[in-house]
Amino acid sequence: MSEDIKKKLEELGEQDPREYQLKVIKRKRIIPQKGDIFLVSPRDSLYFYGLVMEGGIKNINGEGLSSVMIFRDKAISVEDTNFTPNFNNLLIQPAMVGREYWTRGYFYNIGHTEESFEHISYGYYNIAKGKYCNEYEQEIPEPADLRLVGAYGVSTGIGIASEINQELIIDSRLLEIPTQK
Repeated sequence: MSEDIKKKLEELGEQDPREYQLKVIKRKRIIPQKGDIFLVSPRDSLYFYGLVMEGGIKNINGEGLSSVMIFRDKAISVEDTNFTPNFNNLLIQPAMVGREYWTRGYFYNIGHTEESFEHISYGYYNIAKGKYCNEYEQEIPEPADLRLVGAYGVSTGIGIASEINQELIIDSRLLEIPTQK
């Protein structure tokens, strides 16, 4: 990384999280379901697509959790529902989140897909146990097959915002707001 990027990442780490928090799109009292497609907005008029891989998760971290993927693919607006997941194009690692992402308006559902993503090899690394597992804390016997790995635990609102903003600093092209597809 260039010295400029390193400096910006360091400055991000020193900022008050309220300065880089995700933008509220619209609050909804939904229960996220597997296959839900949503938007997340780290900046005004900048929207990235997300997908709920599993909903209604109950594990040691809590219940009503969702396993999500957030992609580098951008939407033109909150009405833009034209999205096909490309799992080679993730913005951040897989994450587990609570329902408050939707009730606070940080994630905004725009659609649903019935497509099965069983073929996608993803999981989480449980630092405390030193093992790879799925969202339900079941050990993954052959972790070498995992393509996408997140940290096992619930991501906070600040955590997701921080990860996304780090990526925006590392690749400034992500800040370009699309005008049409």
